[in-house]
Amino acid sequence: MAIESLSVTPNHVSFTVMNIQRALDVFIQLLGAELLSHNNAANLQGIRGMTALDVKSLEIAFLQLGSQRVELLQFMPMQEATALTPNTPSFAHLAISVADFDTFLTQARQFDLMPIGESMRMLGGLDVGKRAIYLRSPDALVLEVIGV
Repeated sequence: MAIESLSVTPNHVSFTVMNIQRALDVFIQLLGAELLSHNNAANLQGIRGMTALDVKSLEIAFLQLGSQRVELLQFMPMQEATALTPNTPSFAHLAISVADFDTFLTQARQFDLMPIGESMRMLGGLDVGKRAIYLRSPDALVLEVIGV
């Protein structure tokens, strides 16, 4: 018996951050995202049920970055941050393409986005020949910057 085909489309990607205003600055000022909404959660009881956490408050922001909608979350109380590495299950990053790799890296430092390691040149995959690097913000938001 075949499973019925479902129509599935991405809705958004989400990042939990320590300081939502700092993360908004990165997305809006550095990446050029458009702020769609920025509010406190209206249904904390529902959030508690969905997350199985004793959430006291939740600040939520939605942004439009190109064709991708991005959600930023700041929970209170906040779990102590652990430094996930690229080989840790549940590690996530947002990959972005930039026209001027070196200029972008210089601008990213102004937002305290720091390299996790060194830049590399892609030798396989869809971005062969392009430079790439992981940058991490103080909120543990990771961007993979790919030169075009």
